[in-house]
Amino acid sequence: MSFSVSQLRAVVLAFRMRYSLITISIFLCIVFQSTINAEELRPSFLMFSDPAFEVPTNSNVLPPKIVDFWRSALQSSNTSHRLAAANDISVAYKKGFHEVKAAIAELREMLRNESENARTVVAQILIELDAREAADDLFDYSRRSGSQFRLLVEPALAKWDYQAIRPVWRSRFKDQSVFRRELILACRGSGQVKDKQALESLIEIVHSSNRPQDIRLAAAEAAGQITGSKLEQDAQKLMDAGKSSLINRLCAVALLQRHQSKQSQKLLVKLFDDPSAPVASAAVRRLLEIDPAIVLNLSSRAWEHSDVNIRRVAAKCLTALPNADRLVILANHLHDTNPALRKYIRNSLLEHVQKSEFKTVILDSVEDVLNSDDWRGQEQACLILGQIDHEPAAKRFVQLLTSERPEVMIASAWALKKVAVKSTLPAILAQAQLQTSSPQAGDLETADRQVSHLFEAMAVMNFRQAIPLLQQYIPFQELRLDQRLSRGAAIWALGHLLASDQDDLFAAQLMGRIKAASGIPQEIDIVVRMSTISLGRIKANSQLQELKNLAGPKINPNMQGLSMKWAIHKISGETIPLDKPLPKVARTWRIQPISTP
Repeated sequence: MSFSVSQLRAVVLAFRMRYSLITISIFLCIVFQSTINAEELRPSFLMFSDPAFEVPTNSNVLPPKIVDFWRSALQSSNTSHRLAAANDISVAYKKGFHEVKAAIAELREMLRNESENARTVVAQILIELDAREAADDLFDYSRRSGSQFRLLVEPALAKWDYQAIRPVWRSRFKDQSVFRRELILACRGSGQVKDKQALESLIEIVHSSNRPQDIRLAAAEAAGQITGSKLEQDAQKLMDAGKSSLINRLCAVALLQRHQSKQSQKLLVKLFDDPSAPVASAAVRRLLEIDPAIVLNLSSRAWEHSDVNIRRVAAKCLTALPNADRLVILANHLHDTNPALRKYIRNSLLEHVQKSEFKTVILDSVEDVLNSDDWRGQEQACLILGQIDHEPAAKRFVQLLTSERPEVMIASAWALKKVAVKSTLPAILAQAQLQTSSPQAGDLETADRQVSHLFEAMAVMNFRQAIPLLQQYIPFQELRLDQRLSRGAAIWALGHLLASDQDDLFAAQLMGRIKAASGIPQEIDIVVRMSTISLGRIKANSQLQELKNLAGPKINPNMQGLSMKWAIHKISGETIPLDKPLPKVARTWRIQPISTP
């Protein structure tokens, strides 16, 4: 393994790109936008938790003595060997093998002796290893190396609050010839370590209209980090400067990011009305942090804003200061276009519905949403009312089984399972039969998930009339391969419904499904697992010996093995030991000892 000059140049280029000139749009995302997790909750399946198993984890280990081998390679006279070992140490650390930090001393020695390009690679690895003991070395070489090395090293020195770098950053604020990206780096670093001695220079930059906009904004952000007081006049000046430009208003709100005085609150209220979403979002978010009551008067306007961050602040305000009227407003926004905000509102309502003084108003409001025509609201209402077992909604859940939206089809089926109202069983069976014969709108994945919830619902309510339909899902060749979850759910449900029947034919069919796993590549784990669990649930003595033969003297500690252990114990009372999970050795490395027989 060797590193070519072109590869080293590629590494350096990556560092340059990473710390290249910061545009205002990127900076705004960093400073003002909150991270939103758009992942929506998917209703869960009972078959995966009844019974529940905890699979023992296989510990990951490095090959024996490989760290010592890498440390020796770091001292090799061969450059490619040194860099390959350094790369392996970096990869190993990222995978959680923190014992490689034993090689920090050798990496520091490499830093002193390598060429500039290779030194950049080693510096990156030392930073990844959080090698604070190398701070002096990194700082020393950052003073003597090119700009790209400083762009790599200085954020780490700021993170470690390395004192010697502070005067360097302060000197850049007065140096008109300093690289623009290094000046931004100095602003960021000074703000991160809250260097009060840099504050005056930063404020001067903020008010310098001849300075580039990204530098002014970086300086304002840093100043706002350093102090939470006495910048109100500076913010006011920026807002009053002629027809205040966007950059002035952005700097003003950045300066006030930690302020909470009455004057700063008035300024932030003005900034909330700003036509620029980043300005308004940052302002209202800071007001919420100071006192949610301040935001109450603004919340009606906030709900109409196109920026989800501002709507989220409105939701948080109503959640923090709940009363009946505010919770009605919150429920009326369950249809918000942003999935993460819908989830936040749903979880907030679920929290408050547990309180007796709010229960009725929340239930009424959520039922109104359930009965509306908006699919987003319908989905969230299904999840809320199903979670709290609100039986009066069952009739509406049935109607929504045939919604045009997959999200609503699935959520309503899950909700019917949760409320378990027996009068809904004929409709549940009819929908499951329809989806089995002709999936709605040809959406096979949605049909599979919906039918799985419906099968579980019929098992929960002990609806034996479903048995003929469920039995259609046992033979492999009679069903489509896309019916994965529903095949597993059908077999799981039959285990419940036939638990007292001693049905040897059913037991033989289940064993056939288990054995087919090795002969039919398309057979899926979920069918095998649910077949095994149902054998245990019906106490299938006729298949006990077959199960024990498959299990062997010790059971593989995976989900199927644990299912088999559970089934054998349910049938016979026997407890077969689990095989001890072996450590998983990480073996793929760029440089490692040659294996010997």
